[in-house]
Amino acid sequence: LAWYMRRKIKRINGRDVLSATAKITTASIAMSVAAYLSYRGLNSYFADKTFVIRLVEAFVPMALAGVTFLIAAKLLRIDQLEELIKTVRRKLGK
Repeated sequence: LAWYMRRKIKRINGRDVLSATAKITTASIAMSVAAYLSYRGLNSYFADKTFVIRLVEAFVPMALAGVTFLIAAKLLRIDQLEELIKTVRRKLGK
């Protein structure tokens, strides 16, 4: 894909793309670890598997993973996240 893009637009800022990919991959790994560990912790904590417990086991790890990704992305200074935050703030009028 990069080869085709380079043929069409001549320059695709390969270093910037590679840097962003590495940062996003790192934040994604942190997110995955947070989701896995929180799920395993909740799964071993609750012996009774009611519907509500299963919902908690599903949604709490997702929420923690999302927060972990945002924190990691902020710490890694992922430019795309900064642009997203600016756009949301502008839309909300803050």
